[in-house]
Amino acid sequence: SAGATTRTDELPVVYTRGVTDALDIAISLPWVHSKTTGAAAESGSGAVALAAKWRFHEQENGWSLALKPEIDFGVSAGKEAKGLGDHGTGYGVTLIASTETSFGEFHINAGVGRYNDRNTPSDDATSYHFSVAPAWKLNDATLLALDIGLDHEKTDLSGNDTSHYILLGLVHSPNDDLDLAAGFQKTYGLSGVDSSWMATVGVTWRFK
Repeated sequence: SAGATTRTDELPVVYTRGVTDALDIAISLPWVHSKTTGAAAESGSGAVALAAKWRFHEQENGWSLALKPEIDFGVSAGKEAKGLGDHGTGYGVTLIASTETSFGEFHINAGVGRYNDRNTPSDDATSYHFSVAPAWKLNDATLLALDIGLDHEKTDLSGNDTSHYILLGLVHSPNDDLDLAAGFQKTYGLSGVDSSWMATVGVTWRFK
């Protein structure tokens, strides 16, 4: 952006617990390392976030529906200046529809959120998200997923901003309790001026 490049490395540690068969709660705390062209690198903890997932409808051999509310508590103004997160709070809810297919799985996500900027209240914004994600079962242990989405943000005073992204991911599960994942995401602003890319690796361990 404006001739400068920012690289952010993040280690998000997430703990999820099943409260019931239909309800999960999760808390996440990332460790962030940020480096912008011409500036010193910064490291530190990022924003704490809480989320839940409620599967309120499940139909055998058909669609399942879930709601995912979440809240992001943001970081301090000092941490925002270091590039470790936003000094604002965000909250929202996503409707998730999923079904099994002949090739694997298919997911649809539709969400709405609200961001409150502690520094500049005029930058408070409402956001909308929509994405579709087919996933192909390559074998009993490996899943290849494609996620294509659109995000629209309407700032209270400044106007609108829209971006779209494409994500390709691979998940390998050597057993029922362990998932190993890798992905690549490219995001574009509709104006074609700003773009970003993100590579991820992840490990999920299920335990009792």
